[in-house]
Amino acid sequence: MLLANIAHPNWLCIGDFNHILNGDDKFSFNEGRIIGSESFNQLISDLELCELAAFGQRFTWMNNREDDDFVTERLDRAFAIVDWIHTYPSYALQNLPIVHSDHGPIMLDFELRLPFHFERMWLTHPLCKHVVQQAWNFRTNGSRAV
Repeated sequence: MLLANIAHPNWLCIGDFNHILNGDDKFSFNEGRIIGSESFNQLISDLELCELAAFGQRFTWMNNREDDDFVTERLDRAFAIVDWIHTYPSYALQNLPIVHSDHGPIMLDFELRLPFHFERMWLTHPLCKHVVQQAWNFRTNGSRAV
């Protein structure tokens, strides 16, 4: 039975796939064959998955060896079907630095929130004072922390 047939219709796969998609996903001082990339690409195609765009570190795994034996690869990633991407269009996938392991964590935020920046020109708008008063008078239960 195919995974796509039993999975939720709006699904996402995220984690360590232990394979790279192509040569750009690997850095090594020694040229070697890329084993399994054809099968991995075919699986992604068969499941009709799209890779989620990520920012941050290019590579997510390293072998912790030195000199000519050093290898680093992009093994950790996320894939989703098109419906998932349409459901969460403001997602942000970040590859974090490799610090305490041979893998760097990946973090998925379902709603990228841009930082608030106050614009001085807003003070000249006739409704500015009213909007600020409404915001300060808004009552809420619990914590406003996000």
